[in-house]
Amino acid sequence: MAEDQWMLNEDGYLNVDTDVKEIIYHPSLNVILICTKSGVVRVLDVNSGVILQSSYLSAINQNEVKCKYIPLVDRILFLDGQALGVRSDYNGVLLLDSILQKTISDGKEEIKLELPLSEAIILKQSLSTANISGIEQIINELTNVISNAQETIQERH
Repeated sequence: MAEDQWMLNEDGYLNVDTDVKEIIYHPSLNVILICTKSGVVRVLDVNSGVILQSSYLSAINQNEVKCKYIPLVDRILFLDGQALGVRSDYNGVLLLDSILQKTISDGKEEIKLELPLSEAIILKQSLSTANISGIEQIINELTNVISNAQETIQERH
């Protein structure tokens, strides 16, 4: 998931080359969250300078995105003026793409579902063996996403 590598100079200077709005340090994960003026949140590994993740957080008001770290409960809070999301890491991973996703009012609206690869595989296996009609599209999408993720992992090794 690493996108780019930013250069961290010996004196501690890091050129992020983006429109920084605010910077949050997450000590438990040892990452920096960079919130940009355009609404993108980038997760940066402190040790390597690698961007681990970039996300729009499903925000409607992307230029209004704000981020705060809550140290007493070790959680990240995001808001965009319409939605507020609070999340802790899940086994060392911040699942951010759906944090500001709004509640759906129509059963035909698409939603984002974020899962670690291992849990996506378990979900696919469970749905495949369940006696539920009308979930073929979900199983097919899970199959494609799992295959793509596994190929990406293979390419990196």
